[in-house]
Amino acid sequence: MFLLLALNFRHYSTFFKNFLSDLLSVRRREKTFGVRTFSETGVQISIVLIACLSEGIIINSALPQRRAIGPVSGEIAVIGTLTLMALLYYLWQLAAYGTVGSIFADKVSARMWMKGFNASQSLLSMLIVVPAIVVLFNPSASHVILLMGAIFYFLARLAFICKGFRLFYDNFGSLLYFILYLCSLEIVPLVLLYRAVLFFHNLLLQT
Repeated sequence: MFLLLALNFRHYSTFFKNFLSDLLSVRRREKTFGVRTFSETGVQISIVLIACLSEGIIINSALPQRRAIGPVSGEIAVIGTLTLMALLYYLWQLAAYGTVGSIFADKVSARMWMKGFNASQSLLSMLIVVPAIVVLFNPSASHVILLMGAIFYFLARLAFICKGFRLFYDNFGSLLYFILYLCSLEIVPLVLLYRAVLFFHNLLLQT
């Protein structure tokens, strides 16, 4: 991950110039339709992968009886699997938000919403990468790190949800659609992912 970060390091300044705008702004500009360069795509991919790995490390540190899984190689396999689950969840969110945006919003709003989602993932990556490194070297701090990770995750999600609300709220009647969106795309998938992680962990303990 650090090698991937280093390979894209020179492009990070360009990427972060638009970071806050993508995360918070709902102003319609022609720049919204700007084509993302190859370097910006590489930066986004590296940030997402770092976020997924950090999530895998933090979740693994919080799993009960994780030392019963096996030696260090087994622990690495668990972190790798949790990282893959986080990546698949990210890709599912991309597809889900893209589909919802194309159906219920115009092209400009949908593009701004997707940029807001990716910006929120970048924010999450920056917030949790240090706690993930800390818990690697100090596993006893897992409870504190898990709490920090949960707080940072919900802060990033809150920023994204607020942008979506500002983009799509028209009148009081649209609150119903917003509540349906929260249940179907923000709450239920997260609960299912939590149960999937517990199922995977219990399955490993039985093998």
